[in-house]
Amino acid sequence: MMRARWRHTVAQVAVGTSVLVGTCGGHDLQRAATCRAEWTPPRSLATGPHRFAVVTAPAIVTLGRRVALLGLAAELSEDREISSAPAFSGVVLGQSGETTLVPRPPGTGLPVTSAAFAGGPGEAHVLWGTAGDSAARAGGASPDSLWYARFDGRRWSAPELVFVNPDPRSPLEWNRTSQPATTLGDTSIIVAIPTRHAVYVAARRAQGWVQSSLPVGSFYTSLTVNAHGAILMALAPAYFAHARWDLTSVYLSRSVDGGATWTEPRAIFRPTNPAAGTPADLHLFAHDTVLYVIWTQGRRAATPDSVFLMTSSDDGETWRRLPTMSAPGGISGMRALLDHRNAFWIVGTTALGGGDLVLGVWTGARWLTVASPVRSSVIRPALGLVPPDSLYLTWTTFREAKGRAPPPGLPGVPVTMITTSGGCR
Repeated sequence: MMRARWRHTVAQVAVGTSVLVGTCGGHDLQRAATCRAEWTPPRSLATGPHRFAVVTAPAIVTLGRRVALLGLAAELSEDREISSAPAFSGVVLGQSGETTLVPRPPGTGLPVTSAAFAGGPGEAHVLWGTAGDSAARAGGASPDSLWYARFDGRRWSAPELVFVNPDPRSPLEWNRTSQPATTLGDTSIIVAIPTRHAVYVAARRAQGWVQSSLPVGSFYTSLTVNAHGAILMALAPAYFAHARWDLTSVYLSRSVDGGATWTEPRAIFRPTNPAAGTPADLHLFAHDTVLYVIWTQGRRAATPDSVFLMTSSDDGETWRRLPTMSAPGGISGMRALLDHRNAFWIVGTTALGGGDLVLGVWTGARWLTVASPVRSSVIRPALGLVPPDSLYLTWTTFREAKGRAPPPGLPGVPVTMITTSGGCR
């Protein structure tokens, strides 16, 4: 493994993105209050003389006294672009400041997508999708198989095959799931696998991985487990969904038998605006007996420009709308997390392919804008909470290649940056 040292000091920055809030689907909007966040100076992730870029928005997971950024990564020299066949599965930031690249697990083929979330103490659950070697090297391939392993910051458990797509005509749409997996009890792991024609669910049991499915294809999904041990799945139809599903609505399904069977998805939100677009970036959370669902939405055929938030205190039977955050410049690729104070933190960009950083926080009573530590266009932003109160923010930006102009159509060499904050002040 390659290592490098890093150090940081604190600098205060001003508010960047303008955000509005309202409660009536766009009516009676008012300017949001400001959250003054103190960010450490952004630094590029590097090992020795080389920088590297995280190819997918990383999951930020605490591993004991270290922090892992788990997402496919590729090392860069000063004068070349990112590799389409990433050689690493992420980065570990040590307590004393060292940066360590994590080799990806061997023997599973080239990865094209990945996801991770916290497991037991000092451990992370990692899932990744693989495609044929030629397709993976070409870039942009959909995975045809999913794999799983645990990672403790130094070693991988033996990889386990989770799922093989039974129908090549129905590609895996794992980019449509913001929270693809959750844990049930101490050992069981539940994974949602959207495809063009169905949503498969894989559950890790003592005897191996077992599968079930919902006959709903081309859906955005998000999983959580409630206080009673039921598995809940939020769903939103995407473009190729069957005509029986309203493309502007959000649905909920549940399983009370560990993912073996699922209820018919039931609509929990239908917009009143006839010009509403398709929901995206769907996240479902459970905190004790309270459920939350958060997503982005805008006008039909336009970039989402609002963040919707709903809550239920009766296990999803009834739902209540909370104030909507409206981002006039747009918000795409939103990532959301819920902290121990019941505050929602969100990050996204103003355009799907990258743009200005959009940061916000729902305090439980109102939306606040959050000071942005970056002024240039970015892609793949990600947020993570590290106990007790550190907020980690990563993003990928572009720098001019050393000694030559960027290739035609490309903005330069991609480099992943990182900063931390103590939250609002």
